[in-house]
Amino acid sequence: MKKIYFLLLLFPFLGTKSGFGQNTQEPETICLQVLANVSGHDLYTSFVHLGSLADAYMYKAYTQNFALKLLNEYIDYISLMPGELQKLIDNKLVTGNDVLFVKLQINAYFQLKNEAGEFKKYVETGESKYVESYENARRLAWKNIADILGLPSDVDPGKDSGKKK
Repeated sequence: MKKIYFLLLLFPFLGTKSGFGQNTQEPETICLQVLANVSGHDLYTSFVHLGSLADAYMYKAYTQNFALKLLNEYIDYISLMPGELQKLIDNKLVTGNDVLFVKLQINAYFQLKNEAGEFKKYVETGESKYVESYENARRLAWKNIADILGLPSDVDPGKDSGKKK
């Protein structure tokens, strides 16, 4: 976990010559680096946020109504992000490997939406089959987010989620 925090602190300095002082890169390059760092941070914190919401509901810290309210807001927000990122591709603001990187981020947002949708089904119905589908969606989302951020993807974030102690 210390490595993750270090990487999050390091994100603003990745891709610069020293991380400090004047940057001699083109403004477009700087903008793309900032966008990549911000969207990577958003993917990571969105993943953590959804897991925390699920834990809070499973441990009865959140009521069903409150959990559904948060899930609906989360799903609405996450649903906007692929379209916003797609604008970069459609308007040819990214090229080459950057297109692939943006497509990976778009896919990760769809996976987060799927993860949230599976957990929402559980909250709505109470059927345990949705806990397993949520955990599977969570693992897949983490693998892709971890790959985007260069973090270890062999961690199993769904191992204990959705299970009361």
